[in-house]
Amino acid sequence: MGFRPKLRTFKLVFPEDHQLHGLEIEAHSLPFKRAKEMLVARAITNEEFIECVISWNLEDPETGDPLKIHPDSLDNLEAIDLRQLKQTWFDNCIGKVDDFLEPKSADGELSEVASLPMENL
Repeated sequence: MGFRPKLRTFKLVFPEDHQLHGLEIEAHSLPFKRAKEMLVARAITNEEFIECVISWNLEDPETGDPLKIHPDSLDNLEAIDLRQLKQTWFDNCIGKVDDFLEPKSADGELSEVASLPMENL
């Protein structure tokens, strides 16, 4: 019996002081190959993002009607918010470097380091 990897799913939510507060999106991750292609291209298209969206609560700003999960629905967001949304999703897909590092020191004090003598060459 072999192992069949499954893509992770996660819910994107934004803090109260963020422009996108209230928007909730459930999305799945990416296989490494796709993530690597996006990193090389340094871009995430709306179509690539939408392919991974499972559900959302995005509404039409004028009517309040729910918007279908479609790349055109993202046109209702400001460009900076759309970029932050896609970046937040991508960060969750690949993990952040800090997630894998040892915890930082909590005491905030610098270590005493002995000064090494220096000589001009």
